[in-house]
Amino acid sequence: MEAEFLKYQKLFTEFNKLDKMEDTFVTFMELSGYPHFENVCSNILSFYFDTQQKHGLKDLAIKSLLQCIPESDYGFGEIYTKEVHRAYGIKDLKRIDLVIDCNDFCVSIENKIFHWLHNDLPVYESEINKKFPNQKNYHIVLSLKKENVTGSFVSITYEQFFNRLKSNIGHYSIEGNNTYIIYFLDFIKTIENHYKMTDVNKEMFQFLISNQEIINEIETEKNKLKNLLIGTVNKISQRIEFENPNFYKKWIYQRNVIVHDFKFDDYIVGVDLWIDYNFYAMDIFVRSNEKYYQFLNQLEICKNNSLKENTRGYDIIKRKINFFDINEDELVNEVENILKQVKL
Repeated sequence: MEAEFLKYQKLFTEFNKLDKMEDTFVTFMELSGYPHFENVCSNILSFYFDTQQKHGLKDLAIKSLLQCIPESDYGFGEIYTKEVHRAYGIKDLKRIDLVIDCNDFCVSIENKIFHWLHNDLPVYESEINKKFPNQKNYHIVLSLKKENVTGSFVSITYEQFFNRLKSNIGHYSIEGNNTYIIYFLDFIKTIENHYKMTDVNKEMFQFLISNQEIINEIETEKNKLKNLLIGTVNKISQRIEFENPNFYKKWIYQRNVIVHDFKFDDYIVGVDLWIDYNFYAMDIFVRSNEKYYQFLNQLEICKNNSLKENTRGYDIIKRKINFFDINEDELVNEVENILKQVKL
């Protein structure tokens, strides 16, 4: 037994020395289960690239993108868009994802997230230059990773674009619409979750793989302990018996909370007994009523005891003790005496 304990202790010591993996939060876009992801992203980008839209961020998006182009002429000065085209049609039924028509230049963007870049970029470039002559045109492939591009096309990653955008957003946010800023940040986080998924903590990964057998053993022992706790809760619940004319029902919540509900004319009073691995606690509260303290103070349990107020009612018991060290006879007797006092 001691050898097993030392093995686990050594593992925990090594684990504590490692940097932990970054937690990735699910965004609203991801929760919505968006269809045709690239189309959705292009639609969102077209809104924020348009300086005339109601987001109030003006040229934040378009300027940040252009600043990612080496030797771009548009790092300074305010940019105004005349029109932003989605799925802009060119010859042979080909379409380019975004075309942004500004006063004296045009930006064409091929948006690539999951699909391979197999578009005929020279044709795209030629056709856009024909349709928007006599001005400086920029041609961009925007993607999760660097792409091999041809002609005047420039490969810009979403990471480059967002880093520039986040460094620029400061003064734009003062006049920007807060709702659309939140939407935009959620969109940015959604894309980041895709390209940052590859940033694996390799040291932690190797540790988990190398120690998988021991980790599984620990998980098995943890489940055994959890089952023992659940068994203790069920046994204590079955042993609790008392008489109270206001008693309504008993049930178990989340497998380790013994709930007793008491019914009065206008109120349902709940008494919860939480039994966890290293503590147990009991509190009393009124369900779904804002004036709970006023009513609770009329009950015998509250009048006869000096109880500490909590966020929903009063704490009755709070004790730090391992669940397997609980004297079940004493606890059952104490709980029964308390439940008898939940009356007017």
